[in-house]
Amino acid sequence: MMNVRPRHLLFLIAGLLLLLGPWFVRAVVLDYNGRAYTPPDIPVIDLASTPAPTVTPVAVTAPAVEPEPTFRTRPVVVDLAHLNRISRSAFQPLEAALATRHIGLRFWQPEAGAETSGLENFLDFPDQSERLATELADASALVVVSPFFLWSPKEIALVEQFVADGGRLLVISDPDVTGDAARDIDNLTQPFGLVFNDDYLYDTEDNDGNFIHIFAGEFLDQASGLEGSRIALYGARSISGSGEPQVRSGENTLSSLRTGLSGFTVAAIGGKEARDTAGRVLAMGDFDTLTEPYVERHDNRKLLGFAADFLAGAEFAPTIDKFPAFLGKEVSLLYGGEQALGATLLVQGARLQDRLAVTGRTLTLADSDILTATLTGNATAGNAPDLIYLADFATADAETPFLDDLGFSLVTVVVTPTTPLTTSASAALPAPASAITAATANVTVTINAEITSTVASTGTELAPLSVAEPASSPTPAQPPAPQVTTYLETGAGIRFLANEVVLIGQRELDAGARVVVLLAVDSNGVSAGVERLLVQDFRQCIMEPDQAVCPLEAGDAESAPDAATAGTDESSPSTAENATPDVPALPPPADKERVLVIDDNSNAQEGEVSEADAYIKRLVAAGESPRLWVTGAEDIPDAETLAGYRWVIWSGAGYEESGPYLDDLGLINAYVNQGGRITISSRAPLLGMAPAEAAPIRDLVVDPAGRAMNQDLPGTPIELADDLPPVQPLDEHFLDTVDASVVLRRGPLSKPERAPALLYFTDADAEEPMGAQIAVMGLSLTWLPEDVQTILVRNMAVWMLEE
Repeated sequence: MMNVRPRHLLFLIAGLLLLLGPWFVRAVVLDYNGRAYTPPDIPVIDLASTPAPTVTPVAVTAPAVEPEPTFRTRPVVVDLAHLNRISRSAFQPLEAALATRHIGLRFWQPEAGAETSGLENFLDFPDQSERLATELADASALVVVSPFFLWSPKEIALVEQFVADGGRLLVISDPDVTGDAARDIDNLTQPFGLVFNDDYLYDTEDNDGNFIHIFAGEFLDQASGLEGSRIALYGARSISGSGEPQVRSGENTLSSLRTGLSGFTVAAIGGKEARDTAGRVLAMGDFDTLTEPYVERHDNRKLLGFAADFLAGAEFAPTIDKFPAFLGKEVSLLYGGEQALGATLLVQGARLQDRLAVTGRTLTLADSDILTATLTGNATAGNAPDLIYLADFATADAETPFLDDLGFSLVTVVVTPTTPLTTSASAALPAPASAITAATANVTVTINAEITSTVASTGTELAPLSVAEPASSPTPAQPPAPQVTTYLETGAGIRFLANEVVLIGQRELDAGARVVVLLAVDSNGVSAGVERLLVQDFRQCIMEPDQAVCPLEAGDAESAPDAATAGTDESSPSTAENATPDVPALPPPADKERVLVIDDNSNAQEGEVSEADAYIKRLVAAGESPRLWVTGAEDIPDAETLAGYRWVIWSGAGYEESGPYLDDLGLINAYVNQGGRITISSRAPLLGMAPAEAAPIRDLVVDPAGRAMNQDLPGTPIELADDLPPVQPLDEHFLDTVDASVVLRRGPLSKPERAPALLYFTDADAEEPMGAQIAVMGLSLTWLPEDVQTILVRNMAVWMLEE
């Protein structure tokens, strides 16, 4: 039996007292366990201990869908180009809410390699204003959530102008997003009077299972319709500035930074009246509440609807640079004058027709009767079609009041110099060396072809002539030709040389119709103006909301005798100077147009987004003028229609169910047998499909063998969204059958790995090759990153449209 010495026993007892004593004091004497929990003054946020809320499953209800608009709406652009640490899938609830309002959502992605560019600090991040301008050109709203890198001054200036023009801006700073710093996002929001505070809000008394899961307490202004709703925010920060509060926190909510205050603003609408941005910027201090699964908690979906309604409320003023947004669904094209139309204007008219078709509008050729009825008030109010009027200045001045309505008049100045007298002798009479000679001129000024006046203008008095010998009577020499100059003059007397400018304007007529007027000195100048209107190029123009006076490049207007330099003794301009401006050259045969995009949406489901729009956008940006054919409205095009185009894009991959179907293969076969070139983009393209189960595509890799289309594509795997639907893989064995080449394959994250995703082949090995070219794409173009879409469509167009 072990002996325990008294001294050892004492040590043991002392040790137990030291261990148990502090617990006894806290639990029994101070009663810590019985006290109400009191957080520290500034609790430390622990995101790892913040589980996602769970809800009891309920049946999904069909969302209310607004009536379909007359025209295609402008999309909402989401900024991911500043390396925001947010997954695209997080925007799915917002995308769905916008879809019920018939508005698409598009991501502005970072350029390839941006994350490995070796930046040493935030200020080294490159300016992206040129890319941003392209993104905002057709957008209705911009969404910015917790950018990792700073917005540049040029980018911010573009956003300010976009908002001033009528666009909407939603900016969210969420404290639990990696890399979010309120001080850095404030450089974007401060011009609109909004400031995010670098804090987080907490409530230890009324929360949704965690002290940083706070509840909204008050709904104001435009959000007053949410009053009575139970809305939770999951890690939010407060907002200050001159903005109008929309949502405030509960009375027990506190700030980790702003002590002694309550009732914090967590959503506000800002903007500046002086900059025309008031009421068009929404700032929110939490993003989680708009994402899954948080959006399903309580009444959070109502806050999502509030944000979607705000974004959908963009209204752009009908300024000339917003063409064709201010035109109605039916538009008539009218050429002024009775002269025969040349190929240049006809091609530009066709391009206008295609441009309007992309936006859901119809352009038809009209005669002068429509213009006469509209101008005289004989057209029924509300039923008069909108007009596009193309004419030279003289015709517009004679036929219409448009020049006067736009504040201009046509002024022609004719200067006729008078030649000094000469004798019949072999030489003109010499004047003394000291004499100063000057001609006398008659100046004729014509204003609006109505008022004509002649003014005698005498030069310096001539010195007496000194004659060496008698001479015969003087006789007049051949008079020089008059010098004619035509000006476009404003009401303030400012003059523009008519053969150096193009005038583009728009106005509303008495019958309610709107007319776009495009005038120049001749058809070449008009064509150059149409080109500016099509690409919205108003650089170097003198702009007003309803009109623009733009310079013509050298060669855009002819130097005709009745124009600005008529009657001069200079030699006629060379053929090169009179060359027609650059227009898209039609490849042989001459009667073929270039590109037809078929939007196969006959079986599209509600909320599905057209892939054809992505092709159209990138082709237009590349200088093409594709025609859009929508099967839901026009059925499948016939063989004659297909035969009229150099390249056909059969686009249906944006929809779960689309063609081409078995019945369509005969039509496609007839087209390619005539040398047609076609891209089939579908989740089930029939051609080249493998007998395998459909599977999602997580990533793609570029195959070096597909040299016709792989130029400039990334050398590393292209990651796609993780929520894409399953699609049928293409068949590897099909490659040998038609000697096809692969451009894109499924990557290591996808099944089946290395299965073809985009392939192409030709009829070069046929007994009688016709020049047919076929590309088959087994996924939607819109699933690819924006920059990859642009490169791929460019490469495809170069290959398909080559001679």
